[in-house]
Amino acid sequence: MNRTSISLARVVALNVPRSWQEVVAVVLDAGDLMKQSGTALTVGQCFISAAGGLQIHAAGWPAGAPGDALPRLLETLLTGQVVPAELRALTDPDNADARAGIDGLMKAL
Repeated sequence: MNRTSISLARVVALNVPRSWQEVVAVVLDAGDLMKQSGTALTVGQCFISAAGGLQIHAAGWPAGAPGDALPRLLETLLTGQVVPAELRALTDPDNADARAGIDGLMKAL
């Protein structure tokens, strides 16, 4: 974190209130970045700028494929927040949309 951005990990750790609309916007942006890079992202690598944009700090990107990273990111950001049941269902490991890869989850969002 610096004066102009905060990591999503810090947002979660501080239990900063997040609307489900904000979470969906961040996850969609992260999904686009994962598709472009072919690399998974975590909350520790995603930063929100003072202007509200998503920034990625690429150092230490995990070598894993991004397919499961997006549902994990969604689940992490929704934890402790009041959200529609349909959205929360997308974090269920048995939900076909959640496990249909980045494109499937992004379409469901």
